Amino acid sequence: MQEQNALDFEFPAVFITKKSRAEDIVGIIKEGIIRGYWKPNEKIDDKELAKRLNVSRITVREALSKLVERRLIEKKHWKGFAVRYLSWEEIESLIDVRIVLEELALKKIVQMITPNIIQSLEQSIDEAKEAVERRDFHGFSRSDYRFHQIIQSESGNPWIKDILEDLHVLISIVRYISQWKHPEEVAKKSISEHERIVECLKQGNGDEAIRHLHEHLNNHRERVRMEYQSG
Repeated sequence: MQEQNALDFEFPAVFITKKSRAEDIVGIIKEGIIRGYWKPNEKIDDKELAKRLNVSRITVREALSKLVERRLIEKKHWKGFAVRYLSWEEIESLIDVRIVLEELALKKIVQMITPNIIQSLEQSIDEAKEAVERRDFHGFSRSDYRFHQIIQSESGNPWIKDILEDLHVLISIVRYISQWKHPEEVAKKSISEHERIVECLKQGNGDEAIRHLHEHLNNHRERVRMEYQSG
């Protein structure tokens, strides 16, 4: 994957001008993790981040503490804050929850599928392909996950999207673990699996689309399991 410095991430100014600055910085850090600027076990330097955002170190540490409470990062004794490296048991539980929620979302979509939904899903696939051609695997990850976000948001069930919001950060950590050794191979396989889901939706075969989604997420589980076993 392309190497990027965490502080090369351009933080939108609006994030740090609202009243609840700590909560806005929570969002900035979450977005940084999702984009791969901070990786599993990597330290988040609160002093450097405070300087970059032009806020107090206390405010940044408050935001980091909120993320510790949400179990998205951890505070290491004498070492500061770092992105969590999840245990296999945590990852398996996370994927179990994701499968249940995304299958529920897709079942809702099957009942009210529209050409616009199909078009949005196909566009996310095209963007993922273009990112792979550029060997921009961070870009691929964003487009790849957008496919799932479309399913979540178009389901019409706001609870699914809300529940998966924090899980998105953890899923991004898991995705990095599963992709970092063979990003192109994993990307092409994921794109192919997404295409099968969309093709079933276009044909009106909802049961097959749901089956392929289940298979896709379980394949993701197996890739992560193999990385843990080989590590």
